[in-house]
Amino acid sequence: MRSVLVGDEEMDPDEQRLARQRWSPPENEVAALVGGPAVVVADGDAAIILAGVEHYSCGLRFTLQLNRRVEPPMDRARHGFPSELFVGVELADGTRVMENDFHRTGAESFALSQRGGGGGGRTYEMAYWLAPAPPDGAVTVVVHAPDYDLPEGRVVVAADDLAAARARVVELWPWEPDPPHSHEPPPRPTPPPGGWFDHESE
Repeated sequence: MRSVLVGDEEMDPDEQRLARQRWSPPENEVAALVGGPAVVVADGDAAIILAGVEHYSCGLRFTLQLNRRVEPPMDRARHGFPSELFVGVELADGTRVMENDFHRTGAESFALSQRGGGGGGRTYEMAYWLAPAPPDGAVTVVVHAPDYDLPEGRVVVAADDLAAARARVVELWPWEPDPPHSHEPPPRPTPPPGGWFDHESE
């Protein structure tokens, strides 16, 4: 494969692929669903649910869902998804990975990053990406939302379910690196003559 220019530097396509997979699922795969939803923690007024786990060849994407009995007033600090939400996973070999633990380095280390979310009222969802794919065995998802007065909770994703899902991942097409210069910003459009923007472009 050809080298790819990223800014002024050349990046080997394999390095580029690993870098992309570390922070987001691959676009050339269809993930396999792992098991079903499971309650992580609940106290009668609020609950955090592991709504879904998707297995890719290079990682896991899982979704946490927050359900509440009633919608809090808009002026309360607890309106919306928990601002103090601690999320982590424990792998079968005992490795612990916390969200946004940027102290870990190297291609072989694990990263857990938030990948968007949304909602409103009584239900919110948040997605997370764990990469690379964990070793064989169970994976434990651990969540703590102290600003909702919920205790620490955890749920175990079974090893057999993960192994079965890993075998069902579908590759749509071979992964393609970005073309050279694709990360350079596009040229600015020509401003109308005589206006303020025309002056700024001089």
